[in-house]
Amino acid sequence: MEHISLYLSIATWWWFALAVAVLGAITTISYGRTTPVISSASKLVLILLRTTGMALLLLALFGPLLHTILSTTKQPAVVIAIDASTSMTLIDGAGDRQATVRSVLAEVRSLLTENGIYYSFGDGARRVEDFANDSLQFTDYRTNISDALQTISNQAEQTSAKTVLLISDGNHNTGESPIYFAEKGGMPVYTIGIGDTVQPSDVSADVIVAPNIGYVGQPLSITVDASWQSIPETETDVILTDNGLEVAREKLYIRNNRSSQTVQFNVKPQQAGTRKFSVMVKPVNGEFTTKNNRVEQFIDIRTDKRTVIVYAGAPSSDVSFITGILAANPALQVKTFIQKQGAEFYPPAPDAATLQKAELCVLIGFPISSTPQSLIEQIGRECGKGLPLLFIAGINTDYTRLKPLNSVLPFMVAASRPNEFQITADVPAASTTNPILRLLGSDTDAETWNNLPPVFRTETFVTRANGGRTLATIRVNNSPLDEPLFMYTESGSVKCFAILAHGIYRWKLLEDAPKQVRGQEKSNVLDRLVLNSVQWLGVKNSDKRVVIKPSHKFYAATEPVRFTANVADAALRPSNNAEVNVIIQGGGKEFTFILSPQDNGRYYANIGNLPPADYTYKGTAVENGTELGTDAGRFSVTDVSVEDAATWCNTRLLSEIAIHSGGEFGHSTKAKAIVEALLQNPAMREIVETRERERLLWHLPWMLVAAITCFGAEWFLRKRRGLL
Repeated sequence: MEHISLYLSIATWWWFALAVAVLGAITTISYGRTTPVISSASKLVLILLRTTGMALLLLALFGPLLHTILSTTKQPAVVIAIDASTSMTLIDGAGDRQATVRSVLAEVRSLLTENGIYYSFGDGARRVEDFANDSLQFTDYRTNISDALQTISNQAEQTSAKTVLLISDGNHNTGESPIYFAEKGGMPVYTIGIGDTVQPSDVSADVIVAPNIGYVGQPLSITVDASWQSIPETETDVILTDNGLEVAREKLYIRNNRSSQTVQFNVKPQQAGTRKFSVMVKPVNGEFTTKNNRVEQFIDIRTDKRTVIVYAGAPSSDVSFITGILAANPALQVKTFIQKQGAEFYPPAPDAATLQKAELCVLIGFPISSTPQSLIEQIGRECGKGLPLLFIAGINTDYTRLKPLNSVLPFMVAASRPNEFQITADVPAASTTNPILRLLGSDTDAETWNNLPPVFRTETFVTRANGGRTLATIRVNNSPLDEPLFMYTESGSVKCFAILAHGIYRWKLLEDAPKQVRGQEKSNVLDRLVLNSVQWLGVKNSDKRVVIKPSHKFYAATEPVRFTANVADAALRPSNNAEVNVIIQGGGKEFTFILSPQDNGRYYANIGNLPPADYTYKGTAVENGTELGTDAGRFSVTDVSVEDAATWCNTRLLSEIAIHSGGEFGHSTKAKAIVEALLQNPAMREIVETRERERLLWHLPWMLVAAITCFGAEWFLRKRRGLL
């Protein structure tokens, strides 16, 4: 509906009408007597021409405004996100997935008419203009549902989309947890599952859990989660290899009363370098496929121990338990400095040289009010240079003394009092995908965290510092509070993880000790938290001037290998004029390629497909004849893609995405019902858009032209009548 109004900006229409009447009266009087005398009809025409011309000029002076209001009603748009990965070409118990997708899309398009906005996704997401069902290609080598949801959410404003229809087999295998992005995206996500909902008879190696760094001659723990479905009871071997050589072998006991087993290996690496550790489950009779029986990971094996320096404000149970966990790790050398009541320390006293040689700094209830300011400033300087920091609060921590660490800590203190109260952890499921809070890597991790015994917190209220991120908050008397428990920052060479609670020894004493007495499996939450933190903090952000790496560590044989580089000059400013050369060796071949400059010090190259083999690479960046730096590493090309493991429809993940976002899940057989439910969602109500517009008319040329025309016509008629 359109509404049009005409206004005057100087006065009302009454004033304008009065002014026109006055002008008309004056004109009529001036034409009362003429020489020579003319007819009344001629007088009337001349009076009308002059009055009209002056009225038009007067109208321009009064500033006329044309005001229009246009209201339109339209249906909100729906984003149809289609999984275009290679797993959608598989044929399983439910039939040909590719044909199913096309059939579902045909039905979806008939129900949504012109309201659909189409995206396809795999390793990344992209919008498809002028979508045609026959043009859809399933060629991506990975499935990143979280990237698809994030891209759709970021572009929602320009697409006017209100809901998402996700069509996928649900086998998310790269990127962060999609449940988090579904919950935070702000749009209901309706999911349609493609593929067989019943797992085929199969055995698979699902997840390998291993540290990124190990040490020569020191025990290295590697675990793998193996699962099976519809396989008769039997036994098979699980083999661990180091660069292709077998180093350990364990048994996998396939039983009907369970469907998975965690197999653990403890080995002592004998050689330093970047080693490829592979875990393979030997095939058994009746498997649907053997392509998912192997998982691999690169581990950096080093020769020396890392020095960890611990500062504590006073002796405490937290200090005893945490230093005990650190000291039990053979890869760490722990030096502890505990403060007495005054400014003194129990022997040995801390010194600047030890701090400068440390690779990790741990503060437990430190500093306190009597801590020497010079020591706090020393710690602040070293952390500012890149020394990783693990901060654990204490009852006597003096937060006013933390100013030298402000550039490192992920929080800023708003208020603090030493009054103590009990809290419990409130860890969202999405945070358990973070390597610091990961326990078993299963869906039970969040439940384990949230069922831990209570610990303590002082009345300290913090806000997030620039770059700080919150992993978990707290609950008081089972009521959630928006106060951080775990926070971290990762910016440039600065890394810090903060635990804003004390008495965390209770997680081991009250959680694990009773389980050990009853013969139950311990959760080892405190041990894992401390060691995960040390491991994460130990992986330094590369402050090297040249960082060259492949886009993935493992590629499928038909997947293009891509390299990226970040190059900086001596002042760590992005360099866009370097020549970046990379030499790749593997499979009995060696070749060199050059990365093309992009922007902001970034370089890129797509070198295409490589035959299956293990490869090493070394890259060099040179600018104006001067070498800026080098980088090296390893990657593998295998004849198996991660998409080959998608042997069934992951209905659980698709259901979780729908539930957390306010949508619904249904299998492809119920596609029509899902689309109809989507259209009934309150977000899909018709939107009334109202647009208002004001246009100034006084400066339009037609008003001046009309006025001049009137005056010109009057002059012409007067001349013809002999009045001039």
